[in-house]
Amino acid sequence: MARDGRGRVFLEHGTQSGIFAASIFDSVAGRIYALDVAHKTYVEGDGGGDAAEEVKAPGNAEEQVVEGMNCFRVGPLGVVEEGWFSIELQHMLWERSKMGDKSYLWQTHRVVAGEPDPALFLPPPAFTKMG
Repeated sequence: MARDGRGRVFLEHGTQSGIFAASIFDSVAGRIYALDVAHKTYVEGDGGGDAAEEVKAPGNAEEQVVEGMNCFRVGPLGVVEEGWFSIELQHMLWERSKMGDKSYLWQTHRVVAGEPDPALFLPPPAFTKMG
């Protein structure tokens, strides 16, 4: 996961066996990209163009520092049973959710402080645009 100072976000989606997809949310250009890593393809959509509003901890939230970032506990929110949201990253770092009879645990890994490479917020040149 990467988020730059302009609010653009890059997310990798995968399992323990590897990365299978990635998403780019470019609030500056108003574009969203969904990348299929295995097939080196992507689709592009309208992202609205407005930077996401900053989320602040609710007054009754349990707030604490997690790995050097100020976070607050959220939940339950629909299927989310519990989660930790980073105020600095404006992103959920850890989330436990339930859908039907299955439980899921989502975790953000490899968080590095610093401004990411701007090329991260565009589909890689080797990827082919679909549709």
